[in-house]
Amino acid sequence: MNRTDVALSTEQADAFATVWTVLARVLEEPPTAGVLSNVRSPELLQEWPLQDMEGHTSDDLTHGLESLAQSRRVAEDSVEIADDHMRLLRGPGSAIASPYESVHRSREGLVFERHTLEVRDWYSRFGLQAPRLDRDPDDQIHLELEFCAALLRRALDARARHDESKAEALFAAHTDFCREHLLKWAPAFFEALRKGAQTHFYRGMAELGRDALGLAADLMEPGAPSAR
Repeated sequence: MNRTDVALSTEQADAFATVWTVLARVLEEPPTAGVLSNVRSPELLQEWPLQDMEGHTSDDLTHGLESLAQSRRVAEDSVEIADDHMRLLRGPGSAIASPYESVHRSREGLVFERHTLEVRDWYSRFGLQAPRLDRDPDDQIHLELEFCAALLRRALDARARHDESKAEALFAAHTDFCREHLLKWAPAFFEALRKGAQTHFYRGMAELGRDALGLAADLMEPGAPSAR
């Protein structure tokens, strides 16, 4: 693992952990009516974590929040959104936005390739594993996002215990995993999701995913081209 000097503030880490978790939840499975009500509520949209981060703004952030608000205004229901989720991420036929890193990065475009095993090794280093090991690929988008959130939550817990050395190691792990994996393919995934979405809900989630990745890239590689 490459140690880095990128350290997030407590507020930044908490914001990213929340956003990674929300994105993972709605990508793993379509939201229930209750989750849908919470995710696109005016209160959550007004308090979306990354919009309060030191003056951060982007077209993706603005459009994403507006898309979710529009989803609420036109009363997209959980059945309609579930159908879009199935079409985008599962098929029938090839998924419009394949949720597997190996499909995006391997030469053959197959699952369970080298990148899957590299991601599995990352999880193992921190005592984690995919819930359906050897049945579903470890490098699904929602699992990678959950892993990033878990690293940040552990870092925040360590910081709360005044174990700054442990916190820094976990923040460094989050940065390295994003650089080596998430930022290498998730921008293309979210762009495919945005272009293919037929609901305002998943178009908005795709735009918020693009925004989060772009901001993460800016923070981890100051001066480098954005992932947006």
